[in-house]
Amino acid sequence: MKNPIRLKIDNRSVTVPEGSTILTAAAELSIPIPTLCYLDGHEHFTSCMICAVEETKSGRLLPACSQAVSEGLQIETASEKVKAARKDALDFLLSEHVGDCEAPCRRACPAHMDIPLMIRLIKEKRFADAIEVIKRDIALPAVLGRICPAPCEKVCRRKASDDPVSICYLKRFASDLDLTRDVPYRPEVKEKSGKKIAVVGAGPAGLAAAFYLLREGHECTVYDRNARPGGMLRYGITRENLPGSVLDAEIEQISRLGVEFRLEQALGSDVQLEELKKQYDAVVLTIGKVEPPLLENSGIELSSRGIVINKSTFATSVPGVFAGGNAAAESRLAIRALAHGKGIAYSVSSYLSSEGFSGPSSAGGAAPSLPRPFDSRLGKLRSGEIEEFSKEAAAYGRVVPRSGFSKDAQHPQPVNVIRKSGKKETFVLSTKVYEEYRKGYSEAEAVKEAARCFLCDCRKPDSCKLRRYAEEYGADQGRFKLTERRKFERFVQHELVIYEPGKCIKCGLCVQISKKAGEDFGLTFVNRGFEARVEAPFKEPLSRGLQKTAWECVAACPTGALAFREKLEGNKND
Repeated sequence: MKNPIRLKIDNRSVTVPEGSTILTAAAELSIPIPTLCYLDGHEHFTSCMICAVEETKSGRLLPACSQAVSEGLQIETASEKVKAARKDALDFLLSEHVGDCEAPCRRACPAHMDIPLMIRLIKEKRFADAIEVIKRDIALPAVLGRICPAPCEKVCRRKASDDPVSICYLKRFASDLDLTRDVPYRPEVKEKSGKKIAVVGAGPAGLAAAFYLLREGHECTVYDRNARPGGMLRYGITRENLPGSVLDAEIEQISRLGVEFRLEQALGSDVQLEELKKQYDAVVLTIGKVEPPLLENSGIELSSRGIVINKSTFATSVPGVFAGGNAAAESRLAIRALAHGKGIAYSVSSYLSSEGFSGPSSAGGAAPSLPRPFDSRLGKLRSGEIEEFSKEAAAYGRVVPRSGFSKDAQHPQPVNVIRKSGKKETFVLSTKVYEEYRKGYSEAEAVKEAARCFLCDCRKPDSCKLRRYAEEYGADQGRFKLTERRKFERFVQHELVIYEPGKCIKCGLCVQISKKAGEDFGLTFVNRGFEARVEAPFKEPLSRGLQKTAWECVAACPTGALAFREKLEGNKND
């Protein structure tokens, strides 16, 4: 090695050639240093300062990506001063970040389903992939496609133009189509864990808990006081709104994973909680509204709402016993109960892992929270921004599903009107009421409706380095609040690439890449200071600027500013 330089990083010695940077020296020791504006083989732009490290002798902060090493240098990469500096840099970058990590519809979904991805897959006629995405978060989607009040549609941005996207009917379409297949979708099941869980209550929360526990490789036995599973879905909803055949078909998919049902077994009379605790590694209570005498002397804390749980983990005051759904707080939303079931399964699996965790009133500290990544939020739209979102969406109005008619009760007054309310239209003819019911979408209708989506979410939610580091360092997007945020813009002139300048951190990587590759126009910085932005020169469209280097620029972009227009699994966005 010519002209070797010796230094210490995090009290570990390393020798590197003269001219090396702190970043490359740290890499020799496999010490990670975050970067946003750095790309090997290109000029050091040093614009983000996320790579800041501390020189211990002077206490100075140095940019690791461009600072050359020197003999005897001593560097700390994870001191409190370094962490604070990186958070400052991230807070500043996020203060002018204009865009959502997640679409409003996904935020509003109690199950946090990836609704935008489902819609994209339906649009691309990838129906088998769509049901796989749906069942990551919703155990009974064909059921919900018929009875969910659709909180996701209430926040759909398309509503500002005409009507929201029919998310529930799209979910129902994909789910119904899957159930008609010879072999419906069967999720991958992990290797047997050797753990056994009792779920008491076969309503939506209990069924969902069983579904996801089985996927984790655990044995699962579901107890219920009724003769058939389903709970409120079977005994609290009319068959006109939810046909029994649909409910049975979806329960059958859970049965195929190996669940054991023990029916007509009521807690407190036919089966006792103490016995279940002895027989199983964990017990899940999804028994609906709880009468206090039922759990008297059980050690489980109760309130006027139901069983007291740790809201992050669904753990009760008794170690190894979890609860959710209406047992914890009464609600008429099946989607909420299903979301509880999935969350319970996650927590039970964590509890049964080698490390485990403690419930809220047992020794050992607090339980781990369910993971939710950093989420940048655009907030209330400004004038003209809906038009930016609509650039990729079909211009026609809501696709109305196929319909039929069924007779209902007598109407007291003979009138001839049409009343519209949500997805139903009531035709009042003479003294009879005829209620229109929706048969669901055909394939052509579903694809057409999916094309109406504004695609509000980020195209690079998993590979966005800004989001990853914002979560890692606890960044605060509202810390350096601007008086007025920049306008959301979306450029879609390129056949493959979308450009959203509000997400650009001005790292200059795309400018360097296009220049190095000899693009006829390429990309460049226009304006100065806070008004600086990346564009193709001479007001040329993005399609002229990225004729050769679209793939390279998208891959190098550390945020979702440059991304491929179709955010589908398996492409190079993520």
